[in-house]
Amino acid sequence: MSVGNVSATLSGFPVFNGTNFKTWKNKVTLVLGCMDLDHPLREPRPAPLIDQSSLEERRVFEMRERSNCTGLMIINNTIVEAFLDTMSKANDVRHFLDTLKECFVRSDKAEMSAILRKLVTMWYKGDGNIRKYVLDMFYLAGILKGLKIELPKDVLVHLI
Repeated sequence: MSVGNVSATLSGFPVFNGTNFKTWKNKVTLVLGCMDLDHPLREPRPAPLIDQSSLEERRVFEMRERSNCTGLMIINNTIVEAFLDTMSKANDVRHFLDTLKECFVRSDKAEMSAILRKLVTMWYKGDGNIRKYVLDMFYLAGILKGLKIELPKDVLVHLI
C-alpha cells in the first residue's frame, strides 16, 4: 500500500479517546486486515530465530515482525497521546489491544443501563425533525437487541 493510501485511510480514522474502544478496535482490525497486516492478530508469535532456522521460518518470522511493527505504528497514530504513555511497554499488536481492552471496554451491563436510560429519558423537543428522533429511538432499540434485550414493539411505540 502506498504512503498516499495509508495517509488517506488514517485521515478518516476515529481517534481512540477512551470512550470508543469497540468502534475504534473494529476499524483498526479492518484496516490491518485490508492492508494484510493482521498476522499478529491471527497467529501466535513464532519462536525466536536461531542459526538452524529454515528459510521458510525466517520468511514467516520477518513477515510477522513487519506486520507487527507497521500495525503498532498505525495504532499509535490513532490513539490520544495520554494513553500511549501507559501502553509504551507493549511491543506486540495483540498484547497492545488486549491491554487496552482490559482498561477501557465497558461491561455489557453498564452499556445496557446507559442505553436504557437514554432511551427512556429521550423526548421529542419539537424542533420539526421528528423522523430523526424516531430513527434515533429505533437505533437505540437495535443496540439493545444486540445486547440481548429486545423491547416489545408496543413498548417502543409508547416511548416514542
